[in-house]
Amino acid sequence: MGAGAWLPNLASTGAGPAGTRVWLPNLASTGAGPVGAGNAVAQGTSERKPTVLSLPFFSGLPRRLDLQIMIIHLTRMQKGFMCAAGVDPTTRRHVRPVLASRMRTEMLACHGGPFELGCHVELRDTKFVGNVPEIEDRQFETVAARCLQRLPYPQFWQLLTELANDTLAEIFGRDLQPIGAARCEVPESHGLRSLGCY
Repeated sequence: MGAGAWLPNLASTGAGPAGTRVWLPNLASTGAGPVGAGNAVAQGTSERKPTVLSLPFFSGLPRRLDLQIMIIHLTRMQKGFMCAAGVDPTTRRHVRPVLASRMRTEMLACHGGPFELGCHVELRDTKFVGNVPEIEDRQFETVAARCLQRLPYPQFWQLLTELANDTLAEIFGRDLQPIGAARCEVPESHGLRSLGCY
């Protein structure tokens, strides 16, 4: 199943289990869509000491920054809530826009909000609020966000192709650990990042 099959209405429906910004196995195996590590949980299953790097290495962005992003991730959380993320069109760095409170599905374009796959969204003034591995988090104000334009589907898929990495380890780092046959995790407070394309 390709990314286009699950992303468009993922955050807008209450059907199915709530997401936790963790990719599903069939998504990670396609080689054609965005994936997220998200809320990694330390299970204490590995004896290898994880790599820890400083936040400046991870973020590469000022604490406060006017941002525009192209939306390439939408995730259904608990019913009525969602998560969105995208990439800076200039730097190609992933950005996860977050609010001071949880983001509701009213922020989707289908409900009058700015977020939809392929939307070029202006966030204006943002503040870095991330922690390893979620180093992409930038807090914004709801009233400031607006969709500037929608990227045509051929250009959207081209963007995903250009962003794609060959392996999940390239995205999340060597701290990525297999859990059974179809899952992986990154220990809490470790890993290179929490978003990428595979």
